Amino acid sequence: MATNTPIYAFFLPTVGGDVNAWGTMLNDNFTDLDSIIDTLNNAAVKLTGTQTIAGAKTFTTQVTLTALNLWLNPASGNANVQLGAQSVASTPFIDFRSSGLAPGFDSRIIASGGDGSNENGTLTYRADTHAFIGSITGTIDNATTAANCTRDVIGGNGLINAAGGNQTLTGNITLALGTPESITATSGNTTSADGHTHALGSGDVRTLLAEGLFGQIGTYALAYATTAYNHDITRAGSALNPASSVSSAVGVDGSVNANLTRGATTLAGTWRSMGRNQSGTANSVGLWLRIS
Repeated sequence: MATNTPIYAFFLPTVGGDVNAWGTMLNDNFTDLDSIIDTLNNAAVKLTGTQTIAGAKTFTTQVTLTALNLWLNPASGNANVQLGAQSVASTPFIDFRSSGLAPGFDSRIIASGGDGSNENGTLTYRADTHAFIGSITGTIDNATTAANCTRDVIGGNGLINAAGGNQTLTGNITLALGTPESITATSGNTTSADGHTHALGSGDVRTLLAEGLFGQIGTYALAYATTAYNHDITRAGSALNPASSVSSAVGVDGSVNANLTRGATTLAGTWRSMGRNQSGTANSVGLWLRIS
């Protein structure tokens, strides 16, 4: 009596027996085998478990590996993976699905271009973030990528690139504050390509004057001079004494004689005369402006 194979249940006719049944059994076996081969030719190949594939193999349909790792471990030579045809141009790519969500991909490496010579193609990396751990080495082709390594560093209005011009982005770039323009009665709070200016209102001037203390630069003082002077001359503070006038009474819309007094110490800094004394007269009091 005929038996069957354990996997595909092909008929196994009994040798010397199953008279007149061999033909039917063989026909059934070949029909089942034809269907199995057709399925293998037209469906994705799934390799499960540990597989050892020897020799060159050609797969014309999708191959799905259910194992966690694909290990190319040749006994000798260099293991390698090649993607793409040798006769038709294409853009082979590798997709990475790290999110566990489908469809689509989370990251992709795409190859394109080239001319059949080694290392003349282009690799495109598509991902939201690119992170490299460790040193990055290699040679940059200055003829084609120098423009991507040199850029103008522009500080914007009011700032300047201290080094000026294009710079290779291999070190620190210093941005300096542009030289400010002089403040005038009409200047405003503005910036220019390489500088800036400020507005100074009358209220600001009055406030600054009100903050000045006796003897500070920009303040006025009555001072006693032992030598003659004229307006606009400058004199060291060491030659001037702070002074004031003293009188017993002052009449309304009248005149009064006053005595002048001077301090025992001299002034600091440098001063400019804002008036004049009688020509050739020494030992007089006038109005002075400290300028330094």
